[in-house]
Amino acid sequence: MKLKLFLFMALAGIFFTSCSKDEKNDSVSAVAEKVVGVYDVHTSAAFSKTPKPMENDGDKVTITKMGNNTVKVIFAGKTWGAGAFENVTVAANSNGKQYAVSGQGTMKMGMDPKKLSDYQATLKAEVTEGKKNFNFKITVPSVMGGLAITLTPAANVPQSGK
Repeated sequence: MKLKLFLFMALAGIFFTSCSKDEKNDSVSAVAEKVVGVYDVHTSAAFSKTPKPMENDGDKVTITKMGNNTVKVIFAGKTWGAGAFENVTVAANSNGKQYAVSGQGTMKMGMDPKKLSDYQATLKAEVTEGKKNFNFKITVPSVMGGLAITLTPAANVPQSGK
């Protein structure tokens, strides 16, 4: 009887130690890495005061890894200021080839470059594996009745209609 109990305990110990939380952390860590990089973007800004969005090229989004499933997102815009979003969450979709990025941050904006103000903003994005297709959306509710800045790949900009 003691031998059976000993064998049962030994087998149970083997099964319990083979399942480790580290395996999950490795896969979560890899998700954040999938979106890290510098993105050249086309910017389209829409707000309630204009019927047609204002557009420009030459802006950048830089994403750096902060934690296992978090990143820091920096938006550097020529027209619409600068945005900083820390501890932004990254999650993979069910097929693991598309990633959702979302979080809160601050946009630094103003008409006079010497008098910029901070505005609370929300970032939501989708990035596909390989980072060639992406769509970032920054929403700033307290600017111009609600400002929505959409950032898409600069290479996908239509040649007319700017």
